[in-house]
Amino acid sequence: MKFLRVLSLLFFYSLSVTAQDNHPDTRLAMQNVKELGVGGSWIPAKPANTYIKGSQYLFNSWAGRYTVVSKKGVISQTLNLNYNIMSKKLESYIAKDSVFQYDLEQFDYIEKYNSKYKVFKNNQLEGLFQELFSNGKIAFYKEVIVSVQEGTINPLTQELIGENEYVKKNIYFINSKEKFEKIKLNKKDILKSLLDKEELIKTYVKENMLTYSSEEDVIKILTYYNTI
Repeated sequence: MKFLRVLSLLFFYSLSVTAQDNHPDTRLAMQNVKELGVGGSWIPAKPANTYIKGSQYLFNSWAGRYTVVSKKGVISQTLNLNYNIMSKKLESYIAKDSVFQYDLEQFDYIEKYNSKYKVFKNNQLEGLFQELFSNGKIAFYKEVIVSVQEGTINPLTQELIGENEYVKKNIYFINSKEKFEKIKLNKKDILKSLLDKEELIKTYVKENMLTYSSEEDVIKILTYYNTI
């Protein structure tokens, strides 16, 4: 009887593996790995933590049109991708029972619609960073980090009255002369990064009614800075 139980388990396991191998998302992931010449590994999909509201992933959906470019310059397309902010891994979600984790270090960047995300791993930065501006002598990047904010507990009943929640936060960097500097979106930090043209920048911001606290306006400021 023990032998029959083991045989039965092996049979159902082989069916699961075969189904996974034949799944279109699996084939696409393997095709991307082959085309790009990158590595990765299969891991079991973790069930969603229903005790924490929100998500630790960068994109709201796994579905979309992604362009991925390897360090070797090889380009491929995929329709199933996301970035795990906590583990700093690019993943493809396969058939609800497994995840393929790509070797992030072998990627140069990925594109989703009109947004570009650069991969960095050096003594200054590590992970996936959205490239907000890059032209000539300066570049502007955004990193999204995530933490778990614990829910509120009623001091009398000791019951949880607020859900635990993933909280995302934006961190910004200016890259000039191969040096990354962490900044806040405020007047002091932006002007500090553009000291050589500070007075011209102040005039431009005032005349165009821009603000240093807006991503879009900072991009306009950097675009102008790059022309003077």
